[in-house]
Amino acid sequence: NSQFHFLNRLVREFVAQNNTVQIKHVIQTLSQEFALSQHPHSRKGGLIGLAACSIALGKDSGLYLKELIEPVLTCFNDADSRLRYYACEALYNIVKVARGAVLPHFNVLFDGLSKLAADPDPNVKSGSELLDRLLKDIVTESNKFDLVGFIPLLRERIYSNNQYARQFIISWILVLESVPDINLLDYLPEILDGLFQILGDNGKEIRKMCEVVLGEFLKEIKKNPSSVKFAEMANILVIHCQTTGECVRPPPSPPPPQEHLSLFFLEGVLVGVVGPSGKDCISPPKIQDGSMASLSGLRIRCCRKLWCRSQTRLGSGCGIGKQLQLPLDPWDLHMPRVWPQKMDKKINIKMRNHYILIQCLAAYNNMNIFCLWHNFIFYK
Repeated sequence: NSQFHFLNRLVREFVAQNNTVQIKHVIQTLSQEFALSQHPHSRKGGLIGLAACSIALGKDSGLYLKELIEPVLTCFNDADSRLRYYACEALYNIVKVARGAVLPHFNVLFDGLSKLAADPDPNVKSGSELLDRLLKDIVTESNKFDLVGFIPLLRERIYSNNQYARQFIISWILVLESVPDINLLDYLPEILDGLFQILGDNGKEIRKMCEVVLGEFLKEIKKNPSSVKFAEMANILVIHCQTTGECVRPPPSPPPPQEHLSLFFLEGVLVGVVGPSGKDCISPPKIQDGSMASLSGLRIRCCRKLWCRSQTRLGSGCGIGKQLQLPLDPWDLHMPRVWPQKMDKKINIKMRNHYILIQCLAAYNNMNIFCLWHNFIFYK
């Protein structure tokens, strides 16, 4: 305690004198000679000292955040659980003082916290949860969060197989979805495959959280369908609709242009929307060269029944047999042959695996269910 107060007073004096050279020297000494030392007691002292420096610096701590944060994050990987806990405590104090100034360093903080979320020590997990809540409050309050810079890290971390890490990821997606100034829907194609992977988790709680996230995205899609990148999500949706076992992660590839469609999944589209007992088959186009072909002017003969079968039920209160009012284009000449019955009749659609697919597609007034309507990716 006496050393803590001495260091606090010393740094305050340097701040009053605007002596940045001495401030940097103190931080560097605490980092190199203590926090990164080979001796556990020295590392503990260094962590406490860095937290004391941050408190003494006050609002000026933002000028030295890189030097303050990096050695603390290194201690997140310490073999000693007590040191990892002290690192959480030190970083909590640093972040609490700096508040919004830590946002430029958000990615490294998130990366460290995502690893601690799966820490086997309960005290470390408890400390990381406190830090996590503080960081979420800061992101929620700020309008300077760099979503573009964060998405690549989120896309990488979302494929974690650890249930606690997955829970951590989902909780952050929920928080970001709740911030009015953050439009996560623009980046849904980047994380949709990972969300479906998590949806297949064995943990009931994680699946429920994931369903809530997908439900929130669905609400956003219904509110503003014109901004949704359906073309970039088509392959992902179809792959997961066909999956019966472990989810398949497609190789990373650039999304196809709006007027083109990767035809390798065309068969999957038809399987997803056409009942197995349908008599009228749909003939896909022949491809001469490559896996891509222009679908402008493509005419597809449709079967008479749109019936997606499912043996699963996702989420409490979310019946897969939920009735959806599918909006139809009144000038679409193909639709009477698909549904001879009244066009305004509600159609009971059951998903094959994930109810989100049909809900997403049905929600968009001018987007036709893949090849059954022309207005999405296929053009007449």
